[in-house]
Amino acid sequence: MAIEAPAAEEEDNHTAVPTAFAISRPEAFLPPPALVIFGGGFNKNTIGSVKRKFEELEKVCSVNPVTVSQVKKGSLPLAFYMEEVSGGSPNYQIPLLVRACMANFDVHRILMDQGSSCDVMYSGLFKTLQLMEKNLVPYVGADLQGFNGSTTKPWGYVDLIDTFGEEKAMKSVKVQFLVVECPSLYNCIIGITTLAELFAVSSTIHLKLKYYIKDGQVATINGDIAAARRCFEAAAKNLTTVVTPKKKKAEQKLPAPGTEKIYRPIPDGDFEIIPLGEDPTKGIKIGTGLPDLVKKQLEACLKQNAKLFAWSAAEMPGIDPEVACHQLTIDPRASAVVQRRMK
Repeated sequence: MAIEAPAAEEEDNHTAVPTAFAISRPEAFLPPPALVIFGGGFNKNTIGSVKRKFEELEKVCSVNPVTVSQVKKGSLPLAFYMEEVSGGSPNYQIPLLVRACMANFDVHRILMDQGSSCDVMYSGLFKTLQLMEKNLVPYVGADLQGFNGSTTKPWGYVDLIDTFGEEKAMKSVKVQFLVVECPSLYNCIIGITTLAELFAVSSTIHLKLKYYIKDGQVATINGDIAAARRCFEAAAKNLTTVVTPKKKKAEQKLPAPGTEKIYRPIPDGDFEIIPLGEDPTKGIKIGTGLPDLVKKQLEACLKQNAKLFAWSAAEMPGIDPEVACHQLTIDPRASAVVQRRMK
């Protein structure tokens, strides 16, 4: 990887050319060195400055998280330009987090770390992916040691197919994760081993990940700003887990009084009453548009089974009163009010 500084313009009438911050070609990838962890130093960030940076990025970052560049003449490099800097100023406060598909799960909060020579999966994600101990390959190396001197024994290795990007920008690689059990705000860490396998270059300055796909095209994945902000807010509160906001359910709007539809059985067409006995009030309504033969058969069936009809609630002992009760047309939003007794 080569870092180039912007060249000074010799003449004012020269056309401005986009300047690449970092350029990498496939032949520039070399085997990964030994495990390297770096960081620390004087932190000049304040909580307020980081929050302002988040607000700036959320306004200007592209809505489409993945884009594909067409092949130009010659070899298309993995280049990051000044025009691609999110918010107009280089980022040094927010880590580059992306999304990927693992074991049919859409995994968020994946940290892209060019300083790590191994890929790390935390136990929380291992359990979420419904992996079991039989999926692990035994780890025979030394225990991992933290900055405070504490050691952690890895559970082992697990091989997964990770898919980055969507649709035309989709690319899958096999990743060997080292599974560890320790608190982390990230689900996993992608190191230089997988970046080399993916033929990818990440830029924290631009909050972007670029990699080669078929036909020499270059796909670009923008960093997940929302996930990075949730991690920042959790770290500011000294939390070890990130709370994912739940989607708000759409509020059901009640219809205006008098406009709601009440579905009741309505006779279709004209009808006539067929008496079922000597009492004229005990009759059944049937349609007048029935054919004569059907009408006679129906009338004979009704009179033959006249004893099955109940004409009052007293003739239906043991039946739940709710079956025989009528429903009043009342606005469901109305509340019951007890009126004062009249003196």
